[in-house]
Amino acid sequence: MAADEQVRIDSLEKTVEKLVSEISDLREVVKALSEDSGVSDSVKELGQSVAEMKSQLDGIAKIDDVLSTIGGLRDEISAMKESSESDEMNKKLDDILSSISGLGKSIQQVHDRQDMSDITSRLDDLHKRLEVLTGLGERVDELHSTFEETKEIVSIIVRQLDDIERKYNKALSEVSEALALVRKVAESGPPPVTAPTEPTPPPERAPPKKKPRKVSGKALPSTIDAIMEQLLELVTPHTEAVEMARALEETRDRLTDLLKEHTPVIFQFGKMARELKSYPPTATLNENDIARLNKEIRSWTAKLKEVAKGQ
Repeated sequence: MAADEQVRIDSLEKTVEKLVSEISDLREVVKALSEDSGVSDSVKELGQSVAEMKSQLDGIAKIDDVLSTIGGLRDEISAMKESSESDEMNKKLDDILSSISGLGKSIQQVHDRQDMSDITSRLDDLHKRLEVLTGLGERVDELHSTFEETKEIVSIIVRQLDDIERKYNKALSEVSEALALVRKVAESGPPPVTAPTEPTPPPERAPPKKKPRKVSGKALPSTIDAIMEQLLELVTPHTEAVEMARALEETRDRLTDLLKEHTPVIFQFGKMARELKSYPPTATLNENDIARLNKEIRSWTAKLKEVAKGQ
């Protein structure tokens, strides 16, 4: 009988040692929960908050398991005490019961100190942070849209500034020429006084303008080269878009009179002229216009010469 009781006591002591080990592990968990190193990064801080809440919940679950185990041990030891006849055994069991009871009270106090309102507060804080991040994403989208609009406005302003710079350079050149002319006149002195002359007869009436006659097929390619070369000379940054459009239309009319048959190339002159007429009244040719006109005029010249060879 004493041997059986000793076995049961040994088993009980092992259980208590296991319980102490679990409580030590639990203490490490609680200690880890209390060490919260603040981090500036909001996303990392959210992850730590979630990890802390999970650890707290795990700690509460472990405490409940320990309390349940202690309750079972107390019942088992009480039963052993009631069935035992040895005073020494009763004393040992009383000591164990007292220790376990104190341990149970301590664990119960730890359990009671677990403030669920703190977890709820952390969840609310987490929810607020997520709302802030969502609002931040929407704000980034708005800023991206505003940036695109601003970039387009800046592009328009840059084009206008380029146009103003070209006009300024053109005006400066004209002023320089005018100053040179004034200086030349001032240096040459007043014009000589001439005697009055007899009134000249009115000029004869100019004969009506005749249509240009057709050029022979052999001379036509060289004539086309000359006409298109004159057109290319106008393709400069100082030429206004309206002036270039007028030159394209005049060249189209001349080529229409020279060629016996119509060609789609002639219509390209009118199309380009209409585009240039849509520019502001004083706008000059920009870099894109100059590059495009040089390319198109050379292409038109080659095609027109092919048409002329067939006539």
